[in-house]
Amino acid sequence: MFEGYLAVLFGGLTVMVTAYFRERGKLQAMSEKMDIVTRAIEGVKQEYAFALEAVKSQNQVRIVAAERRLEAHQGAFALWMRLFSSIHTKEVQDVVRECLVYWSKNCVYMEPLAREAFYSAIQAARRHKEILDFNRGKDSLPVNENWNEIANAGNDIIRSVDLPPLTDENLAAIAKAQIKAK
Repeated sequence: MFEGYLAVLFGGLTVMVTAYFRERGKLQAMSEKMDIVTRAIEGVKQEYAFALEAVKSQNQVRIVAAERRLEAHQGAFALWMRLFSSIHTKEVQDVVRECLVYWSKNCVYMEPLAREAFYSAIQAARRHKEILDFNRGKDSLPVNENWNEIANAGNDIIRSVDLPPLTDENLAAIAKAQIKAK
């Protein structure tokens, strides 16, 4: 009989030990899976942090570039105003040279429309007196076309940075202000 109790005890102990090791194996497997998931989460976090830093850096470059582009357009507009107001003066060629120097240093920062309009206005101003003298008493179309090339550049520069365009009244006021300033 003692053997029967011993067999039952041994059988019960075997079942308990087997259940214990089975549960322990499940917990260890779950722990290993948790480690894998944790490493994956940490990897994703690290990748996200790197990507976030790259985006921040790229946005900072864009902000600096946008500021530089706006500055280039503002400078071109200011010089265009001087060019526009000096077109019939002795200093026009000096202003043309100043504009060319500015254009060569800043053209890469300007929108294509502004860049082309500013350069065309500079060239038109450079040759305006010659066109005016050659066509005096003749056909006024070349003079008008050349003048429009100069006058329209301001609106093109403004349009390139999405500012409202100048009206004829604005242009007249700018010309008067420049005359009064002298």
